[in-house]
Parts: sequence; structure tokens; C-alpha cells
Amino acid sequence: MLDQIVSSHYPFMMYLRLELSWLLLMTIGVHAGPLQWGQVSDDAQWVAHFDFEGLRQTSFYKEVSEELLQQYISEAETEIKRSSGIDITIDSVLSVTAFGKSANKAPDEDGILMMEITPTLKTIAMDWLWNSHGAKPNELPVSVSKIDAAIEYLYSIDGEILIAADTNSNHLCIGRNKELIVHFINILGTQKQRG
Repeated sequence: MLDQIVSSHYPFMMYLRLELSWLLLMTIGVHAGPLQWGQVSDDAQWVAHFDFEGLRQTSFYKEVSEELLQQYISEAETEIKRSSGIDITIDSVLSVTAFGKSANKAPDEDGILMMEITPTLKTIAMDWLWNSHGAKPNELPVSVSKIDAAIEYLYSIDGEILIAADTNSNHLCIGRNKELIVHFINILGTQKQRG
């Protein structure tokens, strides 16, 4: 398809082709779906949602991935494995939804980031958090601590960022406001999972 749009016989045309591919890919990302509005706070002033699984199902993504992205994806996966020892694929992230109550440039204390991930990646993430909490300060680049015994998977990273997961959910919920994190992870735990 891209060969029909722009000929690749000239270096300038290759550059233009690359720029067009990224522009088209970003445009598709803007129209990603489906967004489950029940997962978003009623008083959210901003929402961003990217359905990576849906995007990966399109023929356009498959073509762009094969022609342009596969090298970068492979490099990222190799770097993740090299730096963490964990062998995961970029395809493990199914969707990302973020929303918040503040539309200014300051950090949104009530902002929430929800990641829908595969069960395998969730297991890896939860095992890492479980094994990391209580580690000595010089053993990890961040401090991980379990902050609520009543919630099985609720951890604090460096005392600032909270990460939670419900045992019935393939989601991670990340933010700073404990009450919102607990509320939304409970909502996510009751919904049908994919992956």
C-alpha cells in the first residue's frame, strides 16, 4: 500500500514515506476504541485512550509494522530483556486509558493511568512488585512498599506513585490518589477481560 502512495526510489521520498506512515499511525491511534466510559471518572476534565490491541488488528498497522516499526519494536523488547531480565513483548499491552480532573500543566494529583495487559504480563508485574517490596534501598533503583494489607495488590513506588491490580483483572491502575486507585481497580475487576 505504501509503495503505491510514495515511490521509495529516492532518499527524500523514503523520508516522506516515513513521516506519512507515522502521521497515519498517529491518526489511527486518535480514533482508537473501544473506550469503556464506566472506567472513567464522571468529573474527568481530560481523557486519553489508546486501544493497541484494536490497532494491531488493522491491515494498515500490520503493513506499517512490517515495513517501519518491527526493527524498533525488536530493539525495545531486547532492551527490556537486557535491563530487567524479563522476556516480554510490546504486544503484552492491550490498551492504555488515562484521565484526570485537572487540565492545567501542574501534575494532576487525581490523574489515573489504567493499563490493560495480558495475564502473563500482569503475573510478571505482580511478581516483581511482590518480590520487590521490602527490598533493601541499594538493591533496586526504586523503593517499593505494600501499603494496605486489606488490598492484595496495592503498592507504593518511592512513596509517590501507587500501583494496584485486582486479582480478577488484567489491569494495572496507576496514580497518586489511593481512594481513586482503589475505586477504579474495583470497577475494573468486575469487567470482562480480554487477552
